[in-house]
Amino acid sequence: MEILFKDPDMQELIMDERKLVHKYGPQVAKQVIQRIAEILACLHLLMLKELPNGLHPLKHSRKGQFAVDLG
Repeated sequence: MEILFKDPDMQELIMDERKLVHKYGPQVAKQVIQRIAEILACLHLLMLKELPNGLHPLKHSRKGQFAVDLG
C-alpha cells in the first residue's frame, strides 16, 4: 500500500522518528510508527478494516476519505 500526504510538512514529520518524538512524545510516536508499518503491510483497504481501531469512513466535507485511529 502507498501512503500519500497532502501536506509535505506532515509527511516530513511522520517519516522522521526524531521529529515525531520531539513533537508528540515517545508513546504517541511509537503508535504512529506502528500504524504506518501496518498500513504499508496491507495489500488493499479491506485489510485495514481488520486492524484494531482500523479503517472507518469520514463524513461531511471529508466524505469519500477514510481514517484509522492510533489506539
